[in-house]
Amino acid sequence: MQKIRYVNGNGVEIDLTGGNYGITAISGLSNANLNLQTQQVPNNDGSVYIDSLLDNRTIDMTVALNDENDLEKRYQLRRELISALNPKLGEGYLYYKNDFLERRIKDSVFEMVLLGLKVPS
Repeated sequence: MQKIRYVNGNGVEIDLTGGNYGITAISGLSNANLNLQTQQVPNNDGSVYIDSLLDNRTIDMTVALNDENDLEKRYQLRRELISALNPKLGEGYLYYKNDFLERRIKDSVFEMVLLGLKVPS
């Protein structure tokens, strides 16, 4: 079982896998792509290794709101989610835990697409 929570720059924590929220789809948690930095040297075969850099990672999540078909509660939960995920509050952390591992992912740029919020019927 996986648990995902987000803590924003003000220390406000939101549990995305329990209570009023649930993750219906998630991608981007696998290994990040590696970018090898090399340079070709004149009069030599091949290239010379310089460095290895990890590419930026995009984690996409679809969050379901458990609103019990109450329109007022739906908008309240939506406001709470948008407020907690506000990128102007500074860097936050996404905490991911499953049966085998636990990770803390630093969030430097957060982009939220409101159309990705799905409400169960």
